[in-house]
Amino acid sequence: MNARDTAEHSAIFRQVNNVLTADPNARIEVVFHGNAIWVMTKDSSLHVQKIHRDLQRGVTFVVCNNSMRRLKVDASQLLPGVTIVPVAIIELARKQQEGWSYLKLAH
Repeated sequence: MNARDTAEHSAIFRQVNNVLTADPNARIEVVFHGNAIWVMTKDSSLHVQKIHRDLQRGVTFVVCNNSMRRLKVDASQLLPGVTIVPVAIIELARKQQEGWSYLKLAH
C-alpha cells in the first residue's frame, strides 16, 4: 500500500476482513510505504478500530523506515503493534522468497 487515498485504505481493510472471514487462519502482512504510512500513525483516526481489530486477528502491519525518514515520521507516532522494516521493497521480496504471495490492492 503506497497511496494516501482513504478510499484505497478502506479497500485494503475490507479485503483483509474478507480474507479472514473466509479463512480465519490466513496469514496476512500489509506493507505500507510512501504516503500510505500516515494511515498507521496515531493521528490517523479513520481506521484505528479496523487496525486494532486486524492486529488482534493476527494481521501484521509493516511500515517502511525509508518512507518514515523521507516523510519525517518518528516511530513514536506509529500506532502500537505496527512493525517497522528498513525497506518496504526488500520486505516484499523476502516474503516472496519465503513462499508468501504478493497481492496488490484491487477495488
